[in-house]
Amino acid sequence: MVHSLEVLKDHLEKNAGETGAKIFQTSVAKMKIGEKPSNEQLIKLSFEIEKKLKLFFGSVKAKEILDKLEQNENVSQVNLEAILKPHLEAVFKTKGLPGESQLREIVRNVVLKDYKGDENKAIEGLKKLSKTKVIYALNYCLTRYEIQCFIERYPSYTQEDLENFLNSLMNKKLESNPDTIRALIEKERLYRKFDEQNTEDVFQEKIYKQYIGLFKSTNNSDYKFLMTDEGLKDLLLKKISNVAFAKL
Repeated sequence: MVHSLEVLKDHLEKNAGETGAKIFQTSVAKMKIGEKPSNEQLIKLSFEIEKKLKLFFGSVKAKEILDKLEQNENVSQVNLEAILKPHLEAVFKTKGLPGESQLREIVRNVVLKDYKGDENKAIEGLKKLSKTKVIYALNYCLTRYEIQCFIERYPSYTQEDLENFLNSLMNKKLESNPDTIRALIEKERLYRKFDEQNTEDVFQEKIYKQYIGLFKSTNNSDYKFLMTDEGLKDLLLKKISNVAFAKL
């Protein structure tokens, strides 16, 4: 994990005292680190600090200090996401997919009132949460689409039909829990019977369509962080068939 200068300095002062503070200062000077270092510089700085910690405290104590840093950062990340999530949810509900400019606006206008940490870290946290929501929407809608096709093909399905369907979903890495799928099939049947659609279906389909629409638009530069993510692209390419595209 990459740690900011502020985090490294604070942690060393609290957990290694004056020696830790000197290790930080001498390491920054030796590596010629400026006010806004790159991730690569921060990684090299961390290695330099680790070497000095081992020299002054020994390998065991140095590992203890560094492990505690990782643990504190993990807790900090959880707290950061707890602050970010409600503000991001509001954007998704009202506007749909957020562009990077909207994420920066959240940080500037809302988040920094509650979060006094690194702004870039907050933006990266928002990007991560946004990608998670898009992945969920893709899986949600693709599973529902598969269920709709299954119902059309097997209006009175047998146990064997269901088992084959579950295997197919499993191979596509979609939801394949038997109880969950049975419940979703019955829910879809009820929607068809009463010609209804619940708000969750509508919301997830909106996100799904917006994401696919990015690849058909020329005005998508603000969404590059979503379009260039390998995990999302892999999910899109592997799971969306030509039929699914034609359905839009």
